[in-house]
Amino acid sequence: MKQRIALIGPGRLGQAVGALLQQAGYPITAIVGRDQQRTHEAAEFIGASLMAGTDLKRCSRAELVLCCVGDDQLAPLGEALLDVLADTPSPTVIHFSGRHRAAILRPDDPRAAHWQVMSLHPLQTFASGEQGLNSLPGSYCAVEGNDELFPLGAKLSLELGCQPFRLRSEDKERYHAAACMASNFVTTLFHQASTLMAETLEDPAMAKTVLAPIFQTAVTNTLNLGPHQALTGPIVRGDIDTIRGHLEQLAEHSPERLPFYLELAEQTRQLAVESERLAPERAVQLKNLLDSFTSLS
Repeated sequence: MKQRIALIGPGRLGQAVGALLQQAGYPITAIVGRDQQRTHEAAEFIGASLMAGTDLKRCSRAELVLCCVGDDQLAPLGEALLDVLADTPSPTVIHFSGRHRAAILRPDDPRAAHWQVMSLHPLQTFASGEQGLNSLPGSYCAVEGNDELFPLGAKLSLELGCQPFRLRSEDKERYHAAACMASNFVTTLFHQASTLMAETLEDPAMAKTVLAPIFQTAVTNTLNLGPHQALTGPIVRGDIDTIRGHLEQLAEHSPERLPFYLELAEQTRQLAVESERLAPERAVQLKNLLDSFTSLS
């Protein structure tokens, strides 16, 4: 029989994880949140409505305690679980933070000496429980903690439909930075581009619509061909006059976006140089042009 699960923090991530594990046959003995109504609604989504509550003591019967809470809540939650898990033989306490190491869940207290701690981090975004439920399968999941726990982490990852991989504890913060760049910064980039585009259209509301196809194609090409081959546009072509025109227009009409453009343009220039598709002399000219506008931003 599969291990009994308690879920703490039934937000968007918790709902998706809880629902998938419940569908995989894991008995859910507790779903604990701070707000009774929201916790009950989340438990209904998961398929274990009778397990909803706000008391951490409900977690005492679980063999696996899943902590789907915010990064800054993990250490206090570990402290709060000391009395709850005092009589639970060898509980495994798991968090889903991409930033923190598994050890953040283990308080410096003899009562936690028998705990096993592990972190699982699905490389996916969670805009809602439903979206997470649909997006998790096919994703990758980082497993971090003691080596002997990797088989359990790998099994849970596979039950979520994810491909597991090991992550060293000392690499956790850099790993999380990379994940945020891939997910959060792409959203920021699209927002900046669509906001600028809206300023040029008779119907500003069309900005996101008209950019969507080229944005989707660029992402697809990057994933399929790799960044060096997928890169297109005036920078990799060495079209200095075009870039000068961009910079002059931004400086005049949208100066608040000039630093954003300059930083991305420099990073793109370096990528073009690495791809050996931008002539060295053009690369130098472009660098000089960007530097001349940097002092204005």
